[in-house]
Amino acid sequence: MQDWDEFEELIDEANELFENCLLEDAKELLEEIEERFPKEPETAFQLALILEREPGKELEAQRLFKFAYDKDPEAFHLPIKISNDDLKKLANEVLGKIKEPFKSDLKNLPIFIEELPSDDDLEAGEEPLSPSIWGLFQGRTATEDQDLGGASHLEPPKIVIYRRNLCRDCADLQELKRELKVTILHEVAHYFGLDEDEVAKLGLA
Repeated sequence: MQDWDEFEELIDEANELFENCLLEDAKELLEEIEERFPKEPETAFQLALILEREPGKELEAQRLFKFAYDKDPEAFHLPIKISNDDLKKLANEVLGKIKEPFKSDLKNLPIFIEELPSDDDLEAGEEPLSPSIWGLFQGRTATEDQDLGGASHLEPPKIVIYRRNLCRDCADLQELKRELKVTILHEVAHYFGLDEDEVAKLGLA
């Protein structure tokens, strides 16, 4: 008889390892869970999140994603299909609706679309970021741009949107648009040095 309380505890532990970028430890634990509790969609899904980041493991990751979707469609859904160009267009529409006094400075803040965050993206700060993040602000802030006239040792500012993570976590296009807006506003707030409570000043929150 399977101990499902133990299964949940082990899955939670594997997820915590994943969220803290301890990917090899998470993968090892998930493989152990699969041996003890075979054919569980949650195990397959979490393992696929790790494998899709590994060179040459894309097809295996896609197989596990599909298995999870087929086994439990209420918990897991197929990712939204949207091209990088269309996603970037939606992202720029969000920027275009931001009002003054912020709007003028946004010409210095381009948006890039990437598939997944790199290890360098995740480990650049003092604390590791979740591999499942939807977006990230990188480079110098608006204040640093103004103070240094753009001639800083820091990289130019940009927002990066991670397409696979966003498309996988949203159930439909409307949800994707909402979450994309929230993500971009969050990263724009970082650029301007705003607190979370000040995001409403952007005129969209």
